[in-house]
Amino acid sequence: MIRLEAWVDIRSLHRNGGSIRQLARQMGLSRNPVRRYLRQDIAPKYRPRPARPSLLAPYTDDLRRRLEKLPELPATVLLREIRTQGYPGQITLLKDFVRPLRQEQRRLQELTVRYETAPGEQAQVDWGDFGHLPTGERLYGLSVVLSYSRLQFVYSTDRMTLPELLYGLVLAFEYFAGLPRRLLFDNPRTIVRRRGRTVVDSTLHPRFLDFLGHHALELQLCESARPQTKGKVERPMPYIRHSLVLPECAHWTTHAEANRAARHWLDTVANVRVHGTTRERPVERAQREALTPLSSVRPYDLAWREPRRVHRDCHFSWEGNRYSVPWQHGGSAGLVVRRPGGVLEVERDGVTLATHRERPRGRGETITRPEHLAGLWQKTLGRKERYGPPAPLPSPALVALPGSTPLLPLLLVALPEVEVERRDLAVYQCFLEEVAR
Repeated sequence: MIRLEAWVDIRSLHRNGGSIRQLARQMGLSRNPVRRYLRQDIAPKYRPRPARPSLLAPYTDDLRRRLEKLPELPATVLLREIRTQGYPGQITLLKDFVRPLRQEQRRLQELTVRYETAPGEQAQVDWGDFGHLPTGERLYGLSVVLSYSRLQFVYSTDRMTLPELLYGLVLAFEYFAGLPRRLLFDNPRTIVRRRGRTVVDSTLHPRFLDFLGHHALELQLCESARPQTKGKVERPMPYIRHSLVLPECAHWTTHAEANRAARHWLDTVANVRVHGTTRERPVERAQREALTPLSSVRPYDLAWREPRRVHRDCHFSWEGNRYSVPWQHGGSAGLVVRRPGGVLEVERDGVTLATHRERPRGRGETITRPEHLAGLWQKTLGRKERYGPPAPLPSPALVALPGSTPLLPLLLVALPEVEVERRDLAVYQCFLEEVAR
């Protein structure tokens, strides 16, 4: 069988006077095939070859049933299983067979139904990682979106912890001037310690449960590996990155500046634009949100309290840094209270011992206030007394040992005035007891 182009060339050359012998020589064919193609008025067509059975054919039904039950089984495990049944081929055939099945499963899994919520019914919450500030500090953003109006709020911080989450939610409620009835999350570790089939079966952080109960909020968790459930807060993340962070991040030196810029961006850009889905401005649509008034809820105490041991050097550790307390409280237990805004207070028996401004976490810094250790230095070193110089020494001379020849000359000079430290014997007693331990 020749190609269609060769059949056309044979008939065209023959009409132009070419002989069968010339056509056969030119086309590289015998004369009989040339005669046969000249007699055909219809172009030759290729018939498909009969498909050869694949080596994998006897096992395809079992493989489909296996993948329906366990879609994430790797091809290496499937190969091991069918080889015990006699499969003689290699893993390439298996991968080619499994690949479209997995793609189809993913396509069906990603299908979702677009739904709208009633006014004031739901707010969706999510974290975003926006890189670093010019100072090198991490830049995370907490995004909260009211599902009905698409009114959104952004809070910038350097850590994705539960205290920052609670503080950001309170700021969002103040920005919205009310509370929704339900919060939708995607199982973050900060609040979900163990995920069950339902929210009731899941183990949540006790502090977050206290926060929900205080504000009379319901919690809704997405199914695992289905971020599209909270698409109203997922979709604006690239918008926040490209419209807010990338154009202005180079001018931010602190997270406070980032939050001021975010608030201005929300009021002048994000919440006053016409939304692509609702075809309304979020700030106008939010007027129909039936939110619970903030006045009906008592202010929530956002202070984070954790017990800490004050070491014998009169410092305690907090997130990779060390902070001082008055020396009288060294070696004792205290309660560290972190206030919103990064203020640390150390309490003991209800009395505030020290207050510090929190430093960036993990820097290994030691923050010491001189007044905290002044008494310890005085107690340890004792008082200092000055003494005058000893009696004047003779002028330089050759010094020789009795019965020997003079040695090298030694230059004897008057010693300078020195300070002598006088310590109480109790200091040395304490030192010996420490060594004995």
